[in-house]
Amino acid sequence: MLNMSTKILPVTDLRRRTREIIEGVKQNSDTIYITQHGRPEVVLLDYDRYEAIMAQLKQHNTQLKQQTAVDLLQSWIDVDDPAEQQTTGNALIQGLDENRLSDRPLYPTHLKEKTW
Repeated sequence: MLNMSTKILPVTDLRRRTREIIEGVKQNSDTIYITQHGRPEVVLLDYDRYEAIMAQLKQHNTQLKQQTAVDLLQSWIDVDDPAEQQTTGNALIQGLDENRLSDRPLYPTHLKEKTW
């Protein structure tokens, strides 16, 4: 693990020692909370750490969206009403096909009744 430290500085220190503070962030992987009137206002951290945090957040959001979609589909399957599932599936496929930019159907017609 990196030697990371957290520091809290008033904005006046940032104004007086900007170069030194930035170097500390880059070299020591410091995280610095800048306060104004005693309240935290912004956080300074190394750019590479920022990018890593943003990549993790994006991956987490993607996984969350995927899990939400899977849960929704599973709840639809769990209803165990084949007629409703077929009607809903056909409506979804028709809607997706109608709103596509290409003329190619989203689902091949030869698979109808076999996969949904």
